[in-house]
Amino acid sequence: MTHRDADDGASQESDGGAVAPDGRGVAPGGAAVVQDGAAVVPHGAAVVPDGAAVVPDGAAVVPGGVLPGLPPPPPPGATALPPGTYSGTVVLVTGGGTGLGKAIAAEFARLGADLVIASRKEDRLKAARDELASLGGRVTAAVCDIRDAERVADVFDVAQEAYGLPDVLVNNAAANFPVPAEDMSPNAWRSVVDITLTGTFLMTREFGRRHLAAGTPGSVIDVGASYAWTGGPGFAHSAAAKAGVKSLVETLAVEWGPYGIQVNGLVPGLMPHDDMTDDIRGNLDRAGDTAAARQPALRVGLPRELGWAATFLASPYARFITGHTLVVDGANWQRRGLVSPPVVTVREQLGLPAFPASHAARTPHTSSAPGTPAAPRAPSAPHTPAAPRTLTAPHAPSASHTSAGPLTSPASPGSPTSPTPPGSRPSPTSPRTTPPAAPPSPRTPRANPPT
Repeated sequence: MTHRDADDGASQESDGGAVAPDGRGVAPGGAAVVQDGAAVVPHGAAVVPDGAAVVPDGAAVVPGGVLPGLPPPPPPGATALPPGTYSGTVVLVTGGGTGLGKAIAAEFARLGADLVIASRKEDRLKAARDELASLGGRVTAAVCDIRDAERVADVFDVAQEAYGLPDVLVNNAAANFPVPAEDMSPNAWRSVVDITLTGTFLMTREFGRRHLAAGTPGSVIDVGASYAWTGGPGFAHSAAAKAGVKSLVETLAVEWGPYGIQVNGLVPGLMPHDDMTDDIRGNLDRAGDTAAARQPALRVGLPRELGWAATFLASPYARFITGHTLVVDGANWQRRGLVSPPVVTVREQLGLPAFPASHAARTPHTSSAPGTPAAPRAPSAPHTPAAPRTLTAPHAPSASHTSAGPLTSPASPGSPTSPTPPGSRPSPTSPRTTPPAAPPSPRTPRANPPT
């Protein structure tokens, strides 16, 4: 199951097992328990139960013998594409302040991109901006709640004022937490779906509208999750939202292909990093056996591997790839056993007690006497259309910012604004020139059917 950081979209699988810095799984005592008692010590020497076999560094011991797994990736700092591939290119990454979003932004920066990173959390953006700027590129950070269409437009204004219209959009921000569906509140559902699905749509819509108006090509990458295909027990809200994101990828690739806009998806597997949420880290720590042994690759992924995949999908070398979702998880989501494992309910996996019988149904309406039906409700008064509201225009663009400059926050209502340049969104103080449409007349009630 894939889990995501509540703000910055750090995607992780909750498969269990702690993880060492080199990507190998390590159990609490430092030895990575693979299976049947075989252990891999930190230097890679694998010892089978009788203590007789030692294998080379990087190999793994399983019941059938020593298996190498997929080779490790190149070291940090390596790039997947030629230097300067993204010189003069503007890349906007949501959830770019931490985790996998920051790792994706870093790989674009290494290739020369001008970066705009957006997040709701200002403190994370400051640290990420300084770290990414050290890679040599220009970086602007902007605080944004992607659930708000006006704040989304503000972020694009910031990007255009700093560097120009973003050429690449990476929708990485998302929200998630494990909860049984029966315990999920309506607000919990709305919160995750609004950030993960609606926020992704609003960012993509703004990107598409600006490119369509300018007549320029662009590339969108939506970070997804493998349970968009399989469902995600314990993550019903996130799985439903990610299925919607996958559908958006496939839909908009067709709609916008004629205009030169690519739309692709990117799904991470288990890629541990310093910004993992507490519940993910707790799952890894509690498992005891290794995360690596649970992967067909016999290793976990590294965040830079996701970044390399993102830089390829948005590059000139992938121009004929659109409407596709690339899964970077070592084939883990496709793994199946010859015999299905025993079923363990979500409640058991989360250590929750049985669902209380008292919550099974709403308290029934009580009447004045047993067997007496409740009095009918009084009919509502006829609906009177509300008076039309005077609408105002969107907020004006925020001031431009340079590399490592101050963080950008959305304009607040009532703040002073400069005259609106041609082609820009009008100031909030400028009234609409087109009067609001008159409210529709009340619908004529339908006659009751004959008795």
